[in-house]
Amino acid sequence: MAEISIDKSTRGAQLSIKGKPLIQLSPQEMLDLSEDLRSFVMNNAATMPEVPLRSISVGDTAFKVDATDKPEFWRSVNDGLWEPETYEVFDRFIDADTVFLDVGAWIGSTALYAAQTAKETHAFEPDPVAFDQLKKNTDANNGEDWHENISLHPEAVAPENGTMTMGSRAEAGDSMSSALLGDDTDAWKVKTTALGDFLNEKSLKGEKLFLKIDIEGGEYKLIPAIKDLLKRENCAVYLSLHPEFLLEHLRSEVSGPLKEFKVRRLFWKRHYRLLRSLPFKHVTHTNGKPVNRFKSLTKALLLAEFTHSIVASNG
Repeated sequence: MAEISIDKSTRGAQLSIKGKPLIQLSPQEMLDLSEDLRSFVMNNAATMPEVPLRSISVGDTAFKVDATDKPEFWRSVNDGLWEPETYEVFDRFIDADTVFLDVGAWIGSTALYAAQTAKETHAFEPDPVAFDQLKKNTDANNGEDWHENISLHPEAVAPENGTMTMGSRAEAGDSMSSALLGDDTDAWKVKTTALGDFLNEKSLKGEKLFLKIDIEGGEYKLIPAIKDLLKRENCAVYLSLHPEFLLEHLRSEVSGPLKEFKVRRLFWKRHYRLLRSLPFKHVTHTNGKPVNRFKSLTKALLLAEFTHSIVASNG
């Protein structure tokens, strides 16, 4: 194979093969060439013998991902623009003694980060398209010492074992797949796993647990169902809520006179039940400020609004 080298300077670059100058490139030509090459790789990656990878850095933590999938999203992660508060919460609660359960892992932006600190990481993703990409991104880090700490599960954590129907407004893999959209045209059946059974199977009941739950509206059924499992000192939860999905679902289910009043009442009731099902000493926003339950529930009833993130812990 020919030895190719690029001698760079602020005036341009010189491409050489086996030490012999081949071509001189101006800064504009360098930029055009890099964009042309990138476009070529993106458009032809499916026919290439190996997946081109991109290194993503979040603070001092780095991991590799498939460079051809969702490049704009990964650019925002690498630039520190995607949910920096999420990574801050992880840094507060995850250490070498923690078993991390990533419930709704999507394509790996949280699992690949946490796996480098946690004792074990279990990533659940029932969307088959997203799971396939999650696996590719995880496999991209094969050989790293933390790679063996992460396990992937193509199923949904739910109140009980069985199956459920999920759907998406756009297409599978778009990060918005939800059980609340199971009646949509683009829907599919997924396997479900009860959290208690999973913890027993993996002998994790005595472990220090941190759960990130981001399941696009499914949290309103899941949290009340697992409240007894959360009654332990060594457990914390980072919960992403999707009140807009719940509101849309309720409005599609409720009909008749006083429809909006009934919707608001049910919206309030779901959030009241959810808050009552968090058996923790501290229930806060991501910035650490306590959630005022009275104000939050009043806002839910009067305005049909609710916070999108909750951190619940005993420490």
